[in-house]
Amino acid sequence: MDEVISIKIKILDKEYPLRIPAAEEELYRAVGKELNERCREFRENYGARADKQDILSMVSFVAMLEKFKLEAEKDTLQNTVTQKIVSLQNLLHPS
Repeated sequence: MDEVISIKIKILDKEYPLRIPAAEEELYRAVGKELNERCREFRENYGARADKQDILSMVSFVAMLEKFKLEAEKDTLQNTVTQKIVSLQNLLHPS
């Protein structure tokens, strides 16, 4: 069984305790760092007009947008690969 460790991730000046697989600690810390960097960028762009909820909402929206784009790209690539495999199989084994 994987070892579970406790860490704290700070997001917008608030610490969140997490229990995570030890093997994924680096990933969690990298995500926390990236999230804080994106929050900092939004805070700089919107200034005093944006409170923490606004900042987190926009960062979440952009992250989900990126996720949807990557999923669509992955689906397109999978379809392309599948089509090429079928074409190669047809060349190797014509009916």
